[in-house]
Amino acid sequence: HGFHLLIPPSFLPRRIPMAKIGIFLHTPFPSSEIFRTVWCREDLLRGMLNADQVGFHLFEYARHFLTCCRRLLGLNYGMIPDESGGHNLAIDYNGRHVTVTSIHAGVEPPVLNQILQHSSTMERAFSIRNQFRGKVIFCAIDRMESLKGIPLKMLGLERFLNRCPEWVGKIVLVQVGISAFERGDDYFRTKAEVLSMVEHINNRWPGTVQFQECAESEMRLQQRMALLRAADVAMVTPIRDGLNLIPLEFTVAHQDALTEQGRMD
Repeated sequence: HGFHLLIPPSFLPRRIPMAKIGIFLHTPFPSSEIFRTVWCREDLLRGMLNADQVGFHLFEYARHFLTCCRRLLGLNYGMIPDESGGHNLAIDYNGRHVTVTSIHAGVEPPVLNQILQHSSTMERAFSIRNQFRGKVIFCAIDRMESLKGIPLKMLGLERFLNRCPEWVGKIVLVQVGISAFERGDDYFRTKAEVLSMVEHINNRWPGTVQFQECAESEMRLQQRMALLRAADVAMVTPIRDGLNLIPLEFTVAHQDALTEQGRMD
């Protein structure tokens, strides 16, 4: 699903000549100005173009890919008719049409509703609301890496409280940081910066930020839904993101917000 898997479509046909190959990127694809600085840029593009279908979350990332293929490899792309009478966006490559799609992933409301109805989920949500009774609860769940924008979020919170002092003591931010050891130095730098900013904010306004770091295995769907159900506001502030389901999960967690029971909750 990431940049380390762009080359395999070149090797798969050698083992399975008639294979239909699709590759889907869960990560943002950079613009051609950035991608052209990579020394193996052409090899990466050709690796992707050996697939039959290349998918992205947003058309913005698909457009970056198309532009890279045109500017770096001199390829043409356009709309071609498909078997169902419609048209697909495709790139001409070695006499083949490589389909490029923008597919927006989503959530499964029936699964989320089932989790929300589970007693342990509601008990956890009730416990969080009791812990911060009388306060507006902001929540955020982010991986501990620079692109997720946690330090910028802390700066924004500090500026908000400076400009609107009437909210001091009335809000709390529950920030969950997902450990990202695989990011190496980026993870350790981000963690140090976040901890420093959390300490600074809590020294000025005690109890404003409740920060906890945990492994991804400790913040699965059930734990996320409990926190999102308890929160009044979900903060999603990445600088650049490929896929973030938190807004959708938060919406499902509060789908009864306009009902009498939802307002009481």
